[in-house]
Amino acid sequence: VIQLIYNYFFNFRLTHGFIKYGKKYLGKLNDLSELMIYAYEVHAVMACSFLKKKFKLQLVTRFQGTIMSGKKVSLINKIGYFPHYQALKHPADLVVMTNDGTQGEEYLRKIGNKSKTLFLRNGVDIFDVLNQEKSIEIMKSLSQICSSDFVLMTVSRLVGWKRVDRAINVIFNILKTKPNTTLIIVGDGPEKDKLENLTSSLKISEKVHFVGAIDQCLIPFYLKRADVFLSLYDLSNVGNPLFEAMKCEKAIITINNGDTGKIVQNDLSAILVEPSELDNIPNLVIDLMENEEKRLLLAKNAKDYADSNFWSWKERMDFECKETEKLIDSNE
Repeated sequence: VIQLIYNYFFNFRLTHGFIKYGKKYLGKLNDLSELMIYAYEVHAVMACSFLKKKFKLQLVTRFQGTIMSGKKVSLINKIGYFPHYQALKHPADLVVMTNDGTQGEEYLRKIGNKSKTLFLRNGVDIFDVLNQEKSIEIMKSLSQICSSDFVLMTVSRLVGWKRVDRAINVIFNILKTKPNTTLIIVGDGPEKDKLENLTSSLKISEKVHFVGAIDQCLIPFYLKRADVFLSLYDLSNVGNPLFEAMKCEKAIITINNGDTGKIVQNDLSAILVEPSELDNIPNLVIDLMENEEKRLLLAKNAKDYADSNFWSWKERMDFECKETEKLIDSNE
């Protein structure tokens, strides 16, 4: 109850803050014909809707997927997931929903939002060249890893639903028979201390390397050192870390949830694990350790798919810009 009250109060303050500064800024402009309102994520939607009506502008709402995936449309969820449900339900001239595997487009239909929708994957950019300072930073970090070790890797914010603890438990079980194994964890977040404590309690701290938050351009250089990429999230595993691993030609083990199976195919471009069979992941990793031909084939097929199907960020944003410019044209 306390968390719910806090959510309402927090959203109330943000909404009125956005409205206050939005009115002040837009009120100073003489010509609004080439403007639209772009509401980025749930906390901006109601404020931007108010500004849309007051200044007679077109409204775009933009979401990076949704935590509402799989949840029933019930009064309890409408109240408990405020303001997520309200923002997703709110009509707009255009809804831009990230196709991150959380089935956002399906949820919009489920709750009756009939707005025009762009359902788009994120772009993927892989950098091959770094300046000397960045190169030294990476070499220093990777020097902690034995050159002969088989390397597992995860990339994510360290939050509960990303379930990085699963990767830690995987390597704990693998180390019992394969001591030359290392796990690289890229990312930071509120779960970091808890995850570090877990590695300490399992007495595997020297085999788990927390890299922390790094520039996106550095991630491919860590991926090149990895042998297997693990993506073991609860809600969905379709996001940039998975895409980048595919572009970097890595063998992937991930969970068959959300829309993951629409991007990778089991035993063809990745190993897809059913949610009921997660205890088998250590054995699947060991199989890839001992079967290099299979590991390399999975990696090649993943890259082939990525090269044929993924946009760069420029291509992704150019497409969205063209669609949103149509709204501006309709104001004239």
